[in-house]
Amino acid sequence: MQRVADGMWISVDCTQQKPFICEYLQVQQQTCTCPTALPCASTQPATQPSQNPCPNNDWVYSNNDDFSKCYYFNTSAINWNDSVVACQNLYSGATLVTIHSSAENDLITNVFRSKYPIPTASDSYYYWIWIGLRLIDPVNVVYQWVDNTALDYTNWDNTSPTGSTCVHFDPTLQDNGPYGQWVDAACDYTDQGFTSNLGFVCELQL
Repeated sequence: MQRVADGMWISVDCTQQKPFICEYLQVQQQTCTCPTALPCASTQPATQPSQNPCPNNDWVYSNNDDFSKCYYFNTSAINWNDSVVACQNLYSGATLVTIHSSAENDLITNVFRSKYPIPTASDSYYYWIWIGLRLIDPVNVVYQWVDNTALDYTNWDNTSPTGSTCVHFDPTLQDNGPYGQWVDAACDYTDQGFTSNLGFVCELQL
């Protein structure tokens, strides 16, 4: 045992009752075996409940290493220009979504697919969702985000771009590749009939 007075170690009879000190490893998952008369201390680190900094629960919060944003999903059948205005009116500083990585594109696709019914092969519709990308140079087919951030990532399907002015992404259609590919289209396209249900995604930078 160790003497309190000077910290020196001495040997004593093991049957004597003395105070004692325990230790445990600081890891995420740790099991310990303690005497039944003494409770085991928790080895789980204290965690704070996650906070949603978005305007309300209609928004989806993502705190990624590369982006921290709130997203708002809507399947109202309106054209691209009306979608821009809808986002601006929704909350100060909100815009149509700008996508800057495959991780962000996958996130938006997966969240949409979790929130809305997914058409099957027997259904007569699919979703086209407006994003904040539009054509600014028809001659050279140059596109730009509505917030003027860099076009540092694209996810065109194999038929696009064709030089149409506005862009939607396809979270439920796999005709030309994986879910979430981008297609350019006329900005006033609002077909709700046989082919598609239009919608849009807004974002709020944090």
